[in-house]
Amino acid sequence: MKIPKGLRWFVNSVSLIETKIERILQALDAVKEGIMIPLVRRFCPDWLSPNHVTGSRGIVGLGVIAWLIATGGTSYQNNNWFAVLVIFLCATDFLDGLIARAKNQKSRFGSFFDKVVDKLLILPLGTVEFWPLDQPLVILSIGGTVVVLITATYKYLQGKSEVPENIFGRVGMILYSLGIIIAIWPDYQPFAWKLAWLGCGFGFCSIILNFGRHFGLSGYIHE
Repeated sequence: MKIPKGLRWFVNSVSLIETKIERILQALDAVKEGIMIPLVRRFCPDWLSPNHVTGSRGIVGLGVIAWLIATGGTSYQNNNWFAVLVIFLCATDFLDGLIARAKNQKSRFGSFFDKVVDKLLILPLGTVEFWPLDQPLVILSIGGTVVVLITATYKYLQGKSEVPENIFGRVGMILYSLGIIIAIWPDYQPFAWKLAWLGCGFGFCSIILNFGRHFGLSGYIHE
């Protein structure tokens, strides 16, 4: 299969950028984990597992969704306490991974469970916030999330290892989450909308890269 030189150059450039950024992030992760993992091992209770943290985040996320439905989906606006709650829930996404690595409790189910729960709060809240502003953005976000969850579910049920999340997926999730947090204040929604679109773009790049790597399509780039 021949790939046009321009496309080959673009793909290789993106791969090179990804590699460079990944090296920087790995160095930062090493510093972060060198500080945080000893603290987790010292202060985290023995009974607290990564799945406890993930499950608690999911339960609170369901409570947030129920509250949004009960209040008509507008009571979150300009609500500082709601913003603090969302930020806290997003922060716990880092905590369960730290506990898993500190206690050597990483598992296939834990990875799958974490991926499902991550979408439980972000997707409904993004839908409530951005649907009146930009319906195509919401539809694309839902479509991308469905693809990710179907792929993760298929791999889990088949007993296969997951394709590691690449830098585009990580950055996309961070940008989209930031957009959702900022959109709590309607005056800043235009900026939040741009962040959400940027996060959505990174997310789709992540999906394309992961599918290419899973099916071995990256080998064609060098032909």
